[in-house]
Parts: sequence; structure tokens; C-alpha cells
Amino acid sequence: MRLRWVRPRVRVTGNKATISVEAHLLSKGGGEKVGEIYQLEKTGIGWRVVRNRWWMKEKNSGKGWVRYTSDEWKKLDVVVEEERSRGKSLELAQALKAAFRVKEAWILLRDLCGDNRVDAEIWLERGMVAMRVGDVKDALRSLREARRIDPDVWIPDYAK
Repeated sequence: MRLRWVRPRVRVTGNKATISVEAHLLSKGGGEKVGEIYQLEKTGIGWRVVRNRWWMKEKNSGKGWVRYTSDEWKKLDVVVEEERSRGKSLELAQALKAAFRVKEAWILLRDLCGDNRVDAEIWLERGMVAMRVGDVKDALRSLREARRIDPDVWIPDYAK
């Protein structure tokens, strides 16, 4: 696996800075190319990131590259709204995840899990999305709950 930052741009204004970059994460089976913007503030001990936004530009899951144009984003949003019209569901969470709206998907999945101790698939999805938003504790807890509900459910090796 290889991570490269392409065309980084830095703008510093007083105690604030913005870094914009394209990040390429490539492996033998595919990869992702994302745009990222980091907003930083200078503190007494150095710079700290106060906001990080990213968006998918291209993705290859082993079947060729898909470029995310404005038309592609609109199609993904249509699917999200169709699922939203049906109510809160695992399918809505999956549509949000497919549209890379992972924080929204994670919040929805936390609501869906609530007191649910019978649906391993919802807990598995929550764990995978929690990892994507960077909440490792919730990811591991959720994946282990999925395994507790269904001992045969697949979970990543790091959660076993």
C-alpha cells in the first residue's frame, strides 16, 4: 500500500493556515484518490488541525477506476433521498455510506442499533462505518456485538 500527497498547497494568514491536497492511497487491488482540506490554528505549542474535510475523487475496488463527477454525486444523492423517503433503515445507512456521507451514516446506525440486540448486520455496518469516521472504540464494540449476536458473521481480523 502506498500513500502519496499530490499538489499540496499551503496558505498561512497570521495564526491560521489552510492546507489543500490530493491524497492517493494505492494498493495492488485498487485505491482511492481524495481531495482534502485541513484548517489549522497556531497554539502555544504549535499548529493543530481544527477541521479536516475530504471528498472522494476517484475509487478503484478492483474493477476499474470510477471518477466522482458532479453528475455522479447527484446520482448518489438521489439514491439517498429515495431511501430517506422510506424511513430510517439499514438501506438508508448504506446509501449514505455509498455517497461517502459516512458521518451521517454513523449517526443513523447508532440510532438504529439503540437497544437492538438481534440484528448482527446493523452492528457490523455500524462498526465498519465507525472505523471510517475514526471512532476505533465504537468500531470494535460494534463489531464484537455483531459477532456476539451471530457467531458466524464475518468481522475484520483486527476486531477478533
